[in-house]
Amino acid sequence: MFSRLKEFFFEGKTTLEVDQEGEPTKEDLQIATAVLLLEMAGADDDYAPEEVKACFRVLESQFNVSDEATLALFEKADSLRKEKGKIDEFVAAINENFDVKQRMLVLAMVWKVIVADQQIENHEKRFATQLRTRLQLTREQAEEAKQTVLQERI
Repeated sequence: MFSRLKEFFFEGKTTLEVDQEGEPTKEDLQIATAVLLLEMAGADDDYAPEEVKACFRVLESQFNVSDEATLALFEKADSLRKEKGKIDEFVAAINENFDVKQRMLVLAMVWKVIVADQQIENHEKRFATQLRTRLQLTREQAEEAKQTVLQERI
């Protein structure tokens, strides 16, 4: 863990394992991020296998959690995302606890899910645009997040 803190503070590497204060990311933030990924994967009312796999891979790698922990996060996220108004709470928690680079990483994770099936549909673009606004990111920051994925740096 100390190596991650060192990377975060001294080497400028963006990670979601710690929040903007350098504290280990709480489970509620992990769930909030999982909710956004599931929202994207299920935006067309169909969970494509590639999109589900992408959700698991990025959550597992960005939070450095096990397969079992990732599954548990997604189970909690799936039940919570169905509650009205919860998405706003999750986005607010992400905005409060993650800095700009970390929020860009969250958007990049969403883009990873979007491109997983090698098709970018209009409703997926709209979701990403809406999320950009809700995550308080500029167009330039959102484009950088997208390019990170398209150039396979995440």
